[in-house]
Amino acid sequence: MTGSRQNIFRLRILQGLILLVPLPFGSAPEPFVTIFSLVLVIWIALAWPDIEGLIPLPGGRWLARLVMLLPVVALVQLIPLPRGLVGAIHPGALPLLDSLPMAASDWLPLSLAPGITFGVALHLLALTLFFITFLRLPVGRLEARGISFALLVSAGVQVLIGATRMLMPNGKFFLFFYPVDNPMPWAALTGTFVDAAQAALFIGMALLAGLGMWAAEAGLFSSRGPRPSTLKQWLFPGSITGSHLALIAVCVAGFALVRNKNLFWLMTGAGTVALLLWLFTRFAPDYRRRLSWIFLVAMLMAMAMGITRTHPRFQEQRTGDTVSMDTTPAIKNMIRDFPVLGTGFGTFSQVNPVYIDYPELHLSHARNEWLEATAEGGLFSLALLVSALLLYLWGMWHGWSNCPDRWARGAAAGMLAAAMLFWGTCFFHYPLRVPGLVFPGLLLMALAARLVTCKGEKR
Repeated sequence: MTGSRQNIFRLRILQGLILLVPLPFGSAPEPFVTIFSLVLVIWIALAWPDIEGLIPLPGGRWLARLVMLLPVVALVQLIPLPRGLVGAIHPGALPLLDSLPMAASDWLPLSLAPGITFGVALHLLALTLFFITFLRLPVGRLEARGISFALLVSAGVQVLIGATRMLMPNGKFFLFFYPVDNPMPWAALTGTFVDAAQAALFIGMALLAGLGMWAAEAGLFSSRGPRPSTLKQWLFPGSITGSHLALIAVCVAGFALVRNKNLFWLMTGAGTVALLLWLFTRFAPDYRRRLSWIFLVAMLMAMAMGITRTHPRFQEQRTGDTVSMDTTPAIKNMIRDFPVLGTGFGTFSQVNPVYIDYPELHLSHARNEWLEATAEGGLFSLALLVSALLLYLWGMWHGWSNCPDRWARGAAAGMLAAAMLFWGTCFFHYPLRVPGLVFPGLLLMALAARLVTCKGEKR
């Protein structure tokens, strides 16, 4: 394979990894940004000559160095601090941390201390670099361009969500929204209206991503492929494909969000599995039958586990772990002064008002890690997360062991190391609580790794 073709594939994989940096920031604290920043650093180091020569701007090399510097700064947040120092910086932090499993250690990560969030800067630089590389990248495989378009839409929506959360400190705007009394003018955006807005945002993101995949199939991104002459040919380039079915499932899940959150998680997972199945069979046709069976079994198991979310026995277990309401005043006093983990969005009570109105839920989740993992998504979400991790590890091993190209092996090994670091540093809370963010992240990284395997390069 020629050197120019190697560069194309390295830059494609770099595009996907760059876009992973903004993905988690919209709804999660720094641990996500930190780990994905590590991945970005690894890939920038691997593809450094290509980046320096690709940015057609005065001072393009300095921009590339700045892009590499910020993730390194973000990694500093993993530095452990003595427990006493964290207590001195945050007098109200330790009482709450004492109720959490992670507080058993005498050393706490720097991300628990106040600091500047680098997520916004990473957003801007990552998207800037993506636009530049996207416009200059030679036209290649249609699916790669379609996925790049879908990634762009997803990242753009996440940037919007992140900005919205900074302006609306009275609720989680992306996954769930809990009405709370707030003197701010925008406090009227509560209840059903916000649920409908969430559903519309989710459906819009799915529609745009689906249109990107349809356009790729129709040849819209290819200078050599046929260009559709009518809207019907553009939307339906031949026959109903997996992308159509996945899009329908995701849209139905968005509507279900307004009516029933349990149904939302169940159908979102089914749509995600369908999308995964379509994408991976497109990139790994030799493994189509095997992957089809794996995904079918995983989907059935996940749906069965999802039913337990509303099972009476599970509800009894959850109720039995709650604390007495007699402790409510003390819990409220403990939580109100606790800043959100380094995000700069305000206090814990502002960003998570549900834990102020129902503080027994917080200690209930903290006492039982299974409840922590299933509080919002059920065992179904946990099953999706574990399935994604296993699939991700399989993709990394496959790419590393079957591709003689050193760049592909380096990418696979680097992302595997990042996954292990990611899982080991913050598995206790955020990956399990926000499977809707971790799952797409692992998926996109596995897809990116698949692009640099031998079979992808031969195409």
